[in-house]
Amino acid sequence: MGLQPKRIVVVVVTALLTFGLLYAGQHLYVDRSQNRPLERVLADWAGPGGYDLERGGNWLRVTIDFGPVPDLAAAHHQLLKELRAVAPGLQLSVQPRDDLSLTLEAFLHQVHFQLYESLELGTFTALATAVAEAAAQVQITAKVSVTPETVYLQAQDGGLYLHRTFARAQQGGGPR
Repeated sequence: MGLQPKRIVVVVVTALLTFGLLYAGQHLYVDRSQNRPLERVLADWAGPGGYDLERGGNWLRVTIDFGPVPDLAAAHHQLLKELRAVAPGLQLSVQPRDDLSLTLEAFLHQVHFQLYESLELGTFTALATAVAEAAAQVQITAKVSVTPETVYLQAQDGGLYLHRTFARAQQGGGPR
């Protein structure tokens, strides 16, 4: 009877050590198989503002500063492709971060109505025209790119830049 409490202590200590080792092993596995490869890919793409990761169960949200890029749509697509290669089981969301000037904010304010109307109606030619006119008016460079899933708006004012992505509506009228 005197040995029972000692056996219980040994069993409890053994169980705690086992669970601790399993937890540490899981942490090392995730760090080496997912986190480090993700960080290597993101470090290659990140501009001066770096990146932020937000992780859930099977999803990952990346907010990244691409810096000035010639084609936001191509950069976004390539980054998603590289992230999917190193983290195939995760649902990925990549949001670009921008570095705005007052001119870029005024430009965005000027085109926002046409942008949301085009997203709903699918009138992207009108959007491209509105963006070109607004950019010429405030003397910046701007570009709209449209893919089947996303509309990309980018503008540059010297070394400052605006990068926005918008999901396209699943339904709507007008030519796409």
